Order: sequence, then structure tokens, then C-alpha cells
Amino acid sequence: MFFLNFRSDRARQMTQSIMISMDPAEGKKYPTRNNAFPTKSLKNIYFVAMTKYYKEYSGPLFVKESDIKNTL
Repeated sequence: MFFLNFRSDRARQMTQSIMISMDPAEGKKYPTRNNAFPTKSLKNIYFVAMTKYYKEYSGPLFVKESDIKNTL
């Protein structure tokens, strides 16, 4: 599953729900998680996020974080 979303607030919520669905132990990383999305157990899923939407995310990324300087 390749996930991308322009609005980072929704992306954080959805990514956290998917990560917890794949591994319930992931839920311990998000003590203040908004339970906006119900989760079910997901199996045989390879999840890749477009970018690191939040610091606790430990899954694979499509675009690594970079420090961009001298932009307009």
C-alpha cells in the first residue's frame, strides 16, 4: 500500500491507524492518538508512506527527509 496525502493532519491519523492495524504494539507509541478511524487487523500488507508525517513513524518511506536551503 502506497500512502500519500497533502494534508498532514489527516495523514498522521490514517498512518497511525494503518500501522496499529498491522501491529497492535505500535499503539504504545501514540498515547494521545485520536481514535477517529476504527482499526481491524491487517495482514500481508506492505505499507509505504510518502514522507515522515510524524516523528514516531518507524515504517518505510518513499521520500526521505531533507534539509532544503536557499529556496525562494
